[in-house]
Amino acid sequence: MPDVTEGRRGVWVMGMQHHSTEDEVKPVSKPRLLSVEQVAERLGVAPRYVRRLAAERRIRFFKVGHLLRFAEDDLDEWIEQICTEPIRALSTLNTVVAARPSATTRSHRAS
Repeated sequence: MPDVTEGRRGVWVMGMQHHSTEDEVKPVSKPRLLSVEQVAERLGVAPRYVRRLAAERRIRFFKVGHLLRFAEDDLDEWIEQICTEPIRALSTLNTVVAARPSATTRSHRAS
């Protein structure tokens, strides 16, 4: 009888993952785990900030003994979640600019 474990992302059969919606069994590669220093370098921040993100549970991590590790896929997903999209509609931008008083209007009000 094969070793079967059911997890969050499907059913695992002897190192292979099987999704209940599919009939075939696919080999699953192990996620690449990054250290605190590697994540900090990738984000362009100090390692202390990465540890703070983990302590505040703002980023997903694994503990391997006393070491923190971050799955590369989880980090990519987190980066996408915190990404702020630019304003794309020019008409929206013009509305925002038109609603602000100009510098000359503000200087006349101060007088």
